[in-house]
Amino acid sequence: MTSTDFRPDVEPLTLALIAVVLASIMIQLRTVTSSPSWRLCSVIYMSALAAALRSEVHFLGDAGVFWLLPCAATMVLASAIFMTRRLDFSVATFAVWLIFLLEPTGLLARVSPTLLAIYVMAVTIFAAIMNQSYILGTMRLMAARDDFRLMSETDALTGLENRRKFIGRLDPMIAARAPVLLLLLDIDYFKKINDRWGHSVGDQALVQIAGAIRSAAGALASARLGGEEFAIILSCSAPDGIPEVIHAFCDHLSSFDLPATLSGGAVWLSREKNSVAALVAADVQLYLAKDAGRHRIFFDGGMASHVTAEHALIGHS
Repeated sequence: MTSTDFRPDVEPLTLALIAVVLASIMIQLRTVTSSPSWRLCSVIYMSALAAALRSEVHFLGDAGVFWLLPCAATMVLASAIFMTRRLDFSVATFAVWLIFLLEPTGLLARVSPTLLAIYVMAVTIFAAIMNQSYILGTMRLMAARDDFRLMSETDALTGLENRRKFIGRLDPMIAARAPVLLLLLDIDYFKKINDRWGHSVGDQALVQIAGAIRSAAGALASARLGGEEFAIILSCSAPDGIPEVIHAFCDHLSSFDLPATLSGGAVWLSREKNSVAALVAADVQLYLAKDAGRHRIFFDGGMASHVTAEHALIGHS
């Protein structure tokens, strides 16, 4: 093929290369940026685009020779901000230079090999610096995004999930009829602890209790819903095993030197229609526990277990 007989409108090569470019874009739209298929398609995309552009430059004949280096440099610089991995960038850059500089181009007859080598090295080094800066900037942006997401889903004081994150878990579990127990817990006489010992001691009490709740066996998720109220989702294979699960959880809490006792209400999550109904039902059981004297957990209208704290800052009443 020579520059005089090449015609893009009749030559299938250009159309085939454009089809490869479009196919790689479609695959990329369906995958995530970290997947191997996305990365491979990125390299194929840049290589096919470079080949299509090289064909168009070839069609220009002798005048097109002077467009080879600017077009190649543009493609290399574009790769620098398109590739999120150094290996991908290196492979794409090598492919672009190879496609544009592969003879016959007539370029070597018009440009000094030394100047050509300097040009290729300068463009490649500059593009590599751009790629490195782009990768670092992307990593910082992703880290900041993850930090903000964590902050939006986490209680700042206790490190447990916050109300929004926790409630978001309930509806999918209800829909899936997951065999789990929802337990609401409330610290007994927490206001008296704050009034007598100060809010710093109250905060320490919240952190201690949150740590005990988080470490419970079978805990699938735990959260501070607000104030002195906590919630936990406990794994439970069947409804008839609920008393044993609650009793084991209370024994776990009692093994800690907690600064206060807790009252709680439990519901079998799959019985409820939605998250709102589940929280209301658990709240009803919680207030039954408080009315019965606190430091206990209620389920189905009856006491399931006691929650003891030998060194409670405020005694039972």
